[in-house]
Amino acid sequence: MIAAALGNLANTPNVKIIELSGRSAIEGLKDQVLLRDPAKRKGGRAPDPEKGIKGVTGIKTGASDSAWIRDVLALAGPDEVVIVSSDRDVSAAFEAWNKQIPELRSLTELRPTFFDFTVDDGHARSAIVRYLRERMPAQVERDGIDIGRIVGLEAAYTATRDGDGTSLSSYGARVTGLVALAGIGSVRVEANQPSAPTPNNRRNGPADPGTALLEAADATVFFLATGEATVQTLLNGGDPEVEVVPINSVLVRAQLTFQFVDGVITSMAADTDATAMILEEAFDDDEALEEALIEALNTVPGIALDSGPLEDQVIDIPGTKAHVELSTSRFGDGQWATEINLWLGNDEEQELEGTVGVECEYDPSSWWGGREGFQGPDAYPVSVWGSGLHDTHKVWALSAWLIDRIDWPQFLVLTPEPVAATTDESADD
Repeated sequence: MIAAALGNLANTPNVKIIELSGRSAIEGLKDQVLLRDPAKRKGGRAPDPEKGIKGVTGIKTGASDSAWIRDVLALAGPDEVVIVSSDRDVSAAFEAWNKQIPELRSLTELRPTFFDFTVDDGHARSAIVRYLRERMPAQVERDGIDIGRIVGLEAAYTATRDGDGTSLSSYGARVTGLVALAGIGSVRVEANQPSAPTPNNRRNGPADPGTALLEAADATVFFLATGEATVQTLLNGGDPEVEVVPINSVLVRAQLTFQFVDGVITSMAADTDATAMILEEAFDDDEALEEALIEALNTVPGIALDSGPLEDQVIDIPGTKAHVELSTSRFGDGQWATEINLWLGNDEEQELEGTVGVECEYDPSSWWGGREGFQGPDAYPVSVWGSGLHDTHKVWALSAWLIDRIDWPQFLVLTPEPVAATTDESADD
């Protein structure tokens, strides 16, 4: 596997593998064995004679980092290097050697470091919504939609089972499918140059008809998803029983980059691992549920609600013929309901596309111990309603419902407008 990875890298244009030199390897080992900075000791345990525990000195580490950093510095100074790493030991090495710390970037920070990005004015966001919505639903391993490796579901599922009084053990969990596009977070467009002179650059003359305008945009994207977990249940007096159980309330957050050619998305790639979480079905207080609803709705392009109590309002979705009406009723004691109406059409003729909503109502069974008891967790279960909702995904089902029913426009602004050919005399004028 190592040989294959190195072979792929060696055959990649503009990539050079720096071989570790013998001198740097020796110095790195000396750092580790002699505990010279930046080497350190990892782990270890102090002796405890009373308990009969012998002390463990721990493992000396640091040779690898100090070795390769030496070889990099032999080729270029710290002010000429950008290191892609989240390892704190890298900066510790430069500090220990009293050298200038170079630019350190994590993988997700790499693209913004090399390219200038501007905030999207809505064109890229609309294109991304249409591109992803057309590909939903999708099976992760079958339909070829690549959002990167998806992590976090096993830990999230295990957390939901802690303290539930069962003898169930989890042996892994995975995301199986993407149900719907649930939201779009921040979108940034790379301020890149076109692949050839644009029509607006008169000094270079009219654009070649074969010229393409290349752009890229990165976005935070949310998906409703499903998953499954492999679990083992210990039976009384019998053999353990292993089964696969479905997980129907998964939300996946992915950081994706989209490549545009003349305003049309031609490819998509993951910038980093996607993260899966299991959506809460109940909250400890009504305010937390309200904030979760606001967070989900704010991922719908064009909606920007303030934090705090929801207010009745009408929201026009920019670039579309849609507007959203929010109406919240409060009944006291933390109980409330929010109704969402989606209207389509222009000012002269509008049609109600549909109505969905969420209810927050106190669960009396969450109080433990009678009159002298105390309030337990999950006092306010989430209840959503409406035709066509993926109701197992709770408040995020509402944002997915809106995104699926709004007619997102296909902007043409990303493509330069054609300019009529002119004579040399008129061009000079």
